[in-house]
Amino acid sequence: MTQDEEEFDPELVDVSVRIEREGQDGYNALRSLWVEITYDDDDADGPKPIGGMNGWITLNPDSPDLADAGDCVGHDAMVLTAAAAAISQKHSRYWLGLLIDRFWLDETWRGRRLTGRIVDQVLDLLQRDRDEAVVVLVPEPQQLGGGGPYPDGPERDQAKARLEAAYKTAGFRRWKKSSVWWLAK
Repeated sequence: MTQDEEEFDPELVDVSVRIEREGQDGYNALRSLWVEITYDDDDADGPKPIGGMNGWITLNPDSPDLADAGDCVGHDAMVLTAAAAAISQKHSRYWLGLLIDRFWLDETWRGRRLTGRIVDQVLDLLQRDRDEAVVVLVPEPQQLGGGGPYPDGPERDQAKARLEAAYKTAGFRRWKKSSVWWLAK
C-alpha cells in the first residue's frame, strides 16, 4: 500500500529544528535554521523523513540593520530580511523573524495542506506563535526528483500558481508587489 492509498493522519507529521550561528552576516542578527520534517506512523522503522526547510531566524525582526545583515549572507537572505524588517516595522508586534529560504516535501506528501501545520510546529519549537513571529518566504516551485527550479515557461507558471495557492491556503499573502509572501494574521 502506498502513502497515497493508506490512511493519512496529519497529527503524525513532526519537525525537528537545528539552529546555528550565521557567521557571515556581520551584524550578529541571523541564525541559520534547518528543519527536518518527518512522518511517524508507529511502524518499527520509526519516523520517516518526508521533507525539510531551511532559512534563518532573527530575534530582532524590526532592526534597521536586518536587511544589511541579509545582504552579507546573499541575495535570497537580503530579499527576505528586507521584507521581514518592513513588515515588522509596520506592524510592531513581532518578537521573532522566521525567514524561509527553501521548503520542500517529497512528492507523495505534496497537496495535503501541511504547510500551515509545519510552520506552526516550527514556531512552537521556537516558543512563538503566528501572532509573535513574522514569517516570510518567496514561492519558487522545484522540479520533482530534485531537479531544481523550473525553467521559465508555461510549466513553471502552472507549478508556481499551484504553490502560491497552497501558500495562500496556509495563510500567506503577497507582501505589497514584491516576490515575498508573509504569513498574514
